[in-house]
Amino acid sequence: SMTKFYHSHVHPLKNAPALRTFQEWLAAGAKFVQITAGGSVYMLLLLSGLGLQSVAGRVHGLVHSDVATMLRSPQTAEPGMLTSFHIPNLLISTLRLPLLIKIGGTLLDCTSFKESDHVFGGLKTLELQLPPRSSSAWQSCSPVFSEDSQYISISKTVSTYLNLSAAGTAFSPQPSQSADICACPTLPDPMPLEVTIIKTGYSHFHTLNTCFPARHNWQENVTWTNLYHEKAKQGRSVQSVLGLCKLLQDFYPNGYKASEDAYVHIPMSAIEGALELQNDDSSLMAFICMAMPKGMKDLLFPSLIACLDGLDLFTAQPSSLPAGENTPPPFDCLHFSWYNRYTTKGNDAPSNVHPYELWLGNSRTNMWQMLPYPSRDMAECRQLFDRLTEAFRDVFVWIGSMLQVHLPEAEYEALAQAAESLPGNAVSAVEPFISLVVNINI
Repeated sequence: SMTKFYHSHVHPLKNAPALRTFQEWLAAGAKFVQITAGGSVYMLLLLSGLGLQSVAGRVHGLVHSDVATMLRSPQTAEPGMLTSFHIPNLLISTLRLPLLIKIGGTLLDCTSFKESDHVFGGLKTLELQLPPRSSSAWQSCSPVFSEDSQYISISKTVSTYLNLSAAGTAFSPQPSQSADICACPTLPDPMPLEVTIIKTGYSHFHTLNTCFPARHNWQENVTWTNLYHEKAKQGRSVQSVLGLCKLLQDFYPNGYKASEDAYVHIPMSAIEGALELQNDDSSLMAFICMAMPKGMKDLLFPSLIACLDGLDLFTAQPSSLPAGENTPPPFDCLHFSWYNRYTTKGNDAPSNVHPYELWLGNSRTNMWQMLPYPSRDMAECRQLFDRLTEAFRDVFVWIGSMLQVHLPEAEYEALAQAAESLPGNAVSAVEPFISLVVNINI
């Protein structure tokens, strides 16, 4: 995984970047690689000339892949803009500025789309291979240069800015030149925690613990949830970890709760450091951590208010309303998530046709759901998502470091593997998770 590569090859280096910074460099590089593979190196010149390199490095989801696909095959989008502006501008750039780039020990002729496609199209970015370049759209961009043509070599410049590895990972900008794209502070290693471990008699494989206790009908489920919510509020309260330990000794006499209505209330003030509850086989039941640094904790609510432009959304909801009054408005919920549900499966698809060119009857296949894809909220509320991830960057990194230390290794690795397998080498802002859910006024 990229995390293991970082710890074995990057972290030992002097002045090594933080893991998150390293991942974001690769993610930004993968975006530029994909755009270059769709057009050519000259697309980077156009982006730079328009001042869009920072924006292109920050886009979320699969936008860069969509742009590359439309450049390769303009018929997948509205072809007018591509064929009347972008492609002719690439041709002009090619004629005026024939470039040679030294990659490893090989010179890349940037005026040759065949060579460019071979190099940049072969780099691994965890995405579908781009469709073949449309010959009709790109035939005007095939300038012929003689051996006497004056090429401009930018090998020295590129070698200091781009690091194209033979293994095929995306190029990574140097720290001083990528600060406008992404910069993640290096947090100190988490301090050792005093963890109190309580082993319970709960058997998570017992038949009574593996069935779904709620109701499958939505309305019945709401009623069931409200009923047991009231029962949980009346649960027995403990004032210390020692009291909790004594209470839990007989709470699961036969591997499950002695009474279905029995609940335990654990005040957060009773926990110092961290508390780990274990099942009867010593596996993890729950981990409660109260060790967030005070300065970080004090900024949580002010940071959330700043991201949401004020207190308007934070209105107190009464637990019960007087007779005759309307019910309070539903709470606001935003899902900034990567989804892999309902993706298009290609089990019976022909292997000699690119997925983007497949048709089923009179309709084209849904090309937007062939890979894990970002939620609608991530696209429609992109500015809010950027604010949240920037404001709580340290918090997310701290939570991730706590999970890496205190979660069972196999469970953490399973989460991290999913987060490191996102298309385009995308970095999850809440790694090892891939979803940030915001609930307001619940």
